Amino acid sequence: MKSKITLLILLIFSNCYGNIFYWRRLPYYPIQNSEGNYLKIYLPSELKNSRERMQVESYLIYIFQEEKDNVLKRRLLINNDRKLGFNTLWTGLKQFHFKTDCQLILPISKGEYTYEIKANKYPDGFFSNLLITQNLEENQSIVLSFYIIEPPYSKPNGISEELANRIHNRVELKYAVEATSNEDKFHDCPYE
Repeated sequence: MKSKITLLILLIFSNCYGNIFYWRRLPYYPIQNSEGNYLKIYLPSELKNSRERMQVESYLIYIFQEEKDNVLKRRLLINNDRKLGFNTLWTGLKQFHFKTDCQLILPISKGEYTYEIKANKYPDGFFSNLLITQNLEENQSIVLSFYIIEPPYSKPNGISEELANRIHNRVELKYAVEATSNEDKFHDCPYE
């Protein structure tokens, strides 16, 4: 009986994605201790450098903030709560889907926290992951941007080096800490 209950609890807290628990799928609100602190990311419709460019129709963005005062030290999803139903949140992607040419601005907590940001082109594109540990003072924001790194191989030998040189494998995120401007406030970029 105990093993059945344990199995049931494991099934409740996980889904078919394997190790993704409810706190990685359901938005966590409200953000505590936010005093003019934001995470900002502009979602361009075109990524380019001096030699290459890539068109982007939409993005999947996952933003997690470390939970304090908890033994698990979970990273909770802080994407905007779009008032989607439980089934849509649990099995769908609408809470992660964002349109291009928009600046996403989400409130975050003041103090030292770890943030995990996952971004990818949707459908069928690059995947970029960034882990940040930052101590934010009042009215400071984390500003994220995309950039394309140079190809690692100037003359690729073989399929693995050619794949590493593909532009979709070379899009990365970088961040800077900036003072929050007076115009900054929450702004969502939903995909309708």
